[in-house]
Amino acid sequence: MKNNTMTSAVAGITLAAMAGGAAYMMSQNRSRRMRAQTRKMRKTAGKAFKNAEQILGSVTDMLQ
Repeated sequence: MKNNTMTSAVAGITLAAMAGGAAYMMSQNRSRRMRAQTRKMRKTAGKAFKNAEQILGSVTDMLQ
């Protein structure tokens, strides 16, 4: 009986921890952080694309 109670308690604690982790992942603060990071990545990718375009243009000009 004691082992069954212990197993139930551990299962309950594990379930509560999983639910808390899921709630944290879905919280508004996390979403804002993710959106800000996505915007920053897009901006960085845009800059990298523009630089690559300029380099490719320069190489094309040199080859002509």
